[in-house]
Amino acid sequence: MHRTLSKVAVPLSLAATLALATGAGNVFADTSAHAMVSGHVQWTSKIKDRVRINGHVFAVAPGLLGLFTKIKAGSQDVFKLNDHKQIVGVIHAEGNRKTGTITAISPTSISLGTTSYTVISGAPIHYRGYILTSAQVPINTLATVQLDSAGAVEAIWLHSDSNLPAKPQVSGTIQAVSSTSIEVSGHTLPVASNVVVRADGQNESYATLAPNQKVMVRLDQEGSVDFIQLQGQGTVRGSVAGDTTSSITIGSTTYPYAANAKIHYRKYSLSPTQVSTGSNAVIRLNALGQAVSVTLKSDAALPSKEKVSGTISAVSGNTITLSGYTLTMAPSFNLRFNGVSSLSDSVTAGETASASLNSAGQVSQLVIGTSAKGN
Repeated sequence: MHRTLSKVAVPLSLAATLALATGAGNVFADTSAHAMVSGHVQWTSKIKDRVRINGHVFAVAPGLLGLFTKIKAGSQDVFKLNDHKQIVGVIHAEGNRKTGTITAISPTSISLGTTSYTVISGAPIHYRGYILTSAQVPINTLATVQLDSAGAVEAIWLHSDSNLPAKPQVSGTIQAVSSTSIEVSGHTLPVASNVVVRADGQNESYATLAPNQKVMVRLDQEGSVDFIQLQGQGTVRGSVAGDTTSSITIGSTTYPYAANAKIHYRKYSLSPTQVSTGSNAVIRLNALGQAVSVTLKSDAALPSKEKVSGTISAVSGNTITLSGYTLTMAPSFNLRFNGVSSLSDSVTAGETASASLNSAGQVSQLVIGTSAKGN
């Protein structure tokens, strides 16, 4: 049950009708009160015209200002609201409270030990900042109940809750996930029907969630997960066992490439098809477990420097093998023979050459002949 809170002034005619009692027992100031809020008083303003209860700030009816001078921060009370969401009554009689272990609970009754109490309709059940239903309350939980003048329960406070985290935000690794619940950091939490899942700055389907993903989940006031932020899945290190245009395999695990994946080896920026099997790699995974960054620590197919010299051992199509490296010619490359530019002379195996590589690891200039040394 969500409560929308606002600060609205009460008409003076209404304020004039307030009937106050400042001792123990019920303080019931307005017969039009239609809702109750129960919880801890966390703060009151200097002139006592506002009060924060369970993280929400309420305006106080003018006639109750004197009463709030007697309410201490940290006290646990039941507050009555009028149609303007303004506090018009307080129940703070300690004698009307009972504490014990819950042995049974339903929407209409609660048992503390062997004593049963009737629960009035709409009585709030609190655990820290949550407002729960009876179905969410674990048995054998210590609780305090607030009784009205007829001995019926009008508010329940749980001292602990094994099912819910103390704070409404939990970070950890998904241990299990189903269509209705998610288990994170030892808590199996219900998932709201309107849950929002975010990853890398965009909305994702709840169906994309899987065990072992790192997440931050946020719970609403009813204790259901209404927001999930997928977090970066960390890094993976190892030897490349396989590589395709869409995925890379490290060891026995295959990771899909993200659409914007970047692959680097020293000063080279490579495409997926240029990653050699056996290369040592460090992969950074995004929130969906995709390889968003691949840094090669070694690459058997590329020289460590941008220039390599030696004897051409093979020529095939647009590739040459030079000093043990099979290199692809850039779409537009410069070919020189003994310092003289030429685009028509053929290149054959056995010739000495010096190749300069561009940032993509392709040959941008090939100089043929012994005079190529140092070019």
